[in-house]
Amino acid sequence: MIMNFLIFVPLYRIHIYNLNFNIYNINKIIIYCIKVIYDALFVYILHKIILIFIVLIFSRHPVNHLLINHFYNKYLNIRNIY
Repeated sequence: MIMNFLIFVPLYRIHIYNLNFNIYNINKIIIYCIKVIYDALFVYILHKIILIFIVLIFSRHPVNHLLINHFYNKYLNIRNIY
């Protein structure tokens, strides 16, 4: 879960090396870290919502029920939906 969480951190937040690391920029670094965490959480939750909608759309076809059940069990930790 941690790797999945870290993959979706937006790349434009990576440029922390542009900040001057001195005592006056501690506030900037803390705000930067909070923004990175919020961006990663937002993208992670959005990714999960998109996956759920994809599963719900494709689960309408009866042939895909076994595959969709496996998808729910593996990625969303939902048991016994059918």
